[in-house]
This record gives sequence, C-alpha cells and structure tokens, in this order.
Amino acid sequence: MMMILLLGIIVFFLVQFSKKKNGTCRHRSSGHSPSENTAFEAYRSETLKRMEDEQAAFRGFMENLRAAKDKAEFDQFMDKQEARGFDEVPPAPKSNADFGTTPKPA
Repeated sequence: MMMILLLGIIVFFLVQFSKKKNGTCRHRSSGHSPSENTAFEAYRSETLKRMEDEQAAFRGFMENLRAAKDKAEFDQFMDKQEARGFDEVPPAPKSNADFGTTPKPA
C-alpha cells in the first residue's frame, strides 16, 4: 500500500515537472499577453490591422482573378460554339471507349 502511494506521488511530480518544462502550464487563453510597452502594443495593433486589410484585399483580388478566368474559359467555349454554329449537334461518340469505359459482353 505504501509503495503504491509513493509511486503515485512520484508520477504526479513527474507530470507536473514535464508540464513546466514544456511550457504547457502557461495561461494562453487570448493567444498573447499584453506587454507593458505601449509603443509595442500600438505597433502590434497597427500591424495586425494592416495585415487584416491586406488579407481582405488579397481575397478580393483572388475572387476577381477566378471570375476573370471563368469568363475567359466561357468566352472561349462560346467562340468555339459560334465557329461550329449553334444549330449543329456535337458529334456522337463512336464507341464506349470515348467515354472511358469498356463495352460489356452480351
């Protein structure tokens, strides 16, 4: 009985020591702890605001880029359709191989 209690105490202290050594014992609820340096805090908040603005601008740029790509692909498709003529039916596949499958035996 005394041996189990001693073993439990040793394990408890090992776990506590490993938490302190790995830094997992720190309080990290907000992601950062405010420093007492007001100049740094002002710089940090301005930098974070600028980065958020840049991120929003980049997202807008990417949306415009995707829209332009989609429009270019659609315009290319429409040009190809106009060159063939809208009334023309696309040619039917010659065999099942055109669909990427093999014919089933009868």
